[in-house]
Amino acid sequence: MGRTVGVRHEVAVVRVEVRNADDAQLLIELLEVGREPARDRLLGRATNAADACRLLESWIASLVGDRGSGNPTAADAETDR
Repeated sequence: MGRTVGVRHEVAVVRVEVRNADDAQLLIELLEVGREPARDRLLGRATNAADACRLLESWIASLVGDRGSGNPTAADAETDR
């Protein structure tokens, strides 16, 4: 019999508010969405794309850290299909 690997899904939502189109003022919020609304949490805020990407990268790294090495496995490849 094959080994069953649990699959966990995490969801992040990116919300962008353009505060002043002439000055390109942005407010970017990254939110982690839970199964229940009470489980939603703010991951962070940024005012430019580079900082927002760093926040997202940090969040993804924390998910991978929870899983182990972060190196792809055969189970990961199966999930990607």
